[in-house]
Amino acid sequence: MGGSLLLPPSSPFYTPLHHTLTTLHINQLYSLDAAVLVSNSTDYLSRSAILNRNAAAVASTLADHPVVKRVRYPPYTATLENYTKFMRPATEEFSGVGYGCLLSVDFVSEPVARAFYEAVSLHKSPHLGAHETLVLNFNEVAWGDSKRLKEYHEAFGVGMDQVRVSVGLEEVEVLVDTFKAALEEAGKVAP
Repeated sequence: MGGSLLLPPSSPFYTPLHHTLTTLHINQLYSLDAAVLVSNSTDYLSRSAILNRNAAAVASTLADHPVVKRVRYPPYTATLENYTKFMRPATEEFSGVGYGCLLSVDFVSEPVARAFYEAVSLHKSPHLGAHETLVLNFNEVAWGDSKRLKEYHEAFGVGMDQVRVSVGLEEVEVLVDTFKAALEEAGKVAP
């Protein structure tokens, strides 16, 4: 994993940030890590197209199920316009236009969310962009037993009935079947 920072020369912050970065930054990137980053970037566009396709299929599967209250993924939100405004247009080298691999799903109740989470045959882990699909009951992990944090976030519509999904590169049919099986188990505890 790596990151970068772009400093547009037209920015009013360019001069002080450039000075700070060039005088304080110490490059500690290990050469073999750099080689892996370069290697991983060669198929970035093709992987992104698969991630977009898979996430769209998972989101559609979730959105069509009665135990799901809401899917937080651009085509299913009121803020879709905010995403489409900044999307990369399709090109010859990248036709996989989409909304990325991260989504959240709100279930009709916390027990239903737990049943889904326990039943879904995927790795439970926080990550973004892994080759395999990962799920996490992020809010429970992040807030723990903090009543104050739970109440604060619930005021914004984000509760313990939510599961986050970072969709991976699996075959789309296998992925959809995995989610359908977990939804079926979650349906058994639905009110």
